[in-house]
Amino acid sequence: MQRTKKSGRGKKRVGGVKKELLSRGSNVGTSVFIPPRRFLATHVAGTPQSVRRTVVVAGSNQQTLTFATYGEYTQIMNSAYNGGGVAAGYAKLMAFYSKCFVLGARIRVDFALSDTSSGATNTEPTVFGVTITTNSTTLGTITKAIEAGLCDWRELIQNPDSASLTLGVDIAKFLDKPQVLDDSQLFSTSGADPSQVVVAHIWAQNVSSISSVLFTTYLLEYDCVFTDPIPFT
Repeated sequence: MQRTKKSGRGKKRVGGVKKELLSRGSNVGTSVFIPPRRFLATHVAGTPQSVRRTVVVAGSNQQTLTFATYGEYTQIMNSAYNGGGVAAGYAKLMAFYSKCFVLGARIRVDFALSDTSSGATNTEPTVFGVTITTNSTTLGTITKAIEAGLCDWRELIQNPDSASLTLGVDIAKFLDKPQVLDDSQLFSTSGADPSQVVVAHIWAQNVSSISSVLFTTYLLEYDCVFTDPIPFT
């Protein structure tokens, strides 16, 4: 005859096995793993309503700068679509969602300077920097780029001949728009940037009497909310 005894927590055991374990097989229709009866009345099936992810895009550029020449190129800070450059993983996430909002972003740019022989040491100064604005057109001059604010810059010559800059931006604070996700001008799609853009201007100006070559490598990190799920077909 088997003895019935209580465990240390007051649970009955039969032959050394907890009694509730013996009854599990008879209650298969009730479980926390079974979807609620009205699941589709309150949920989107197959995918979360939204997901928040950090996605990145990297690239490089080479600029030949003649005497007293200002040059720049831009990267979009509030769009992981980024003018078609497209952050890593963006296309796959946008197969599930129709909108992507950027809450904040950071850009890092590494600069290296040489003369026009693309390797020899540059002996004349060049000024370079990064400026963030809502203006997608060129800033035009060093003075305008610095005066625009949200800017950092360096001057390179023979030593040092390389440097790194990094800037970050909170999109809501920069645009004075407390709720980014309720603005139809601020989301990107699978094939287009937002109609209102925040732009990083990566600029340089040769202030010497000879030409120089500026090499840049950039990394953008986006804090994104992917939302508005696309129905499965």
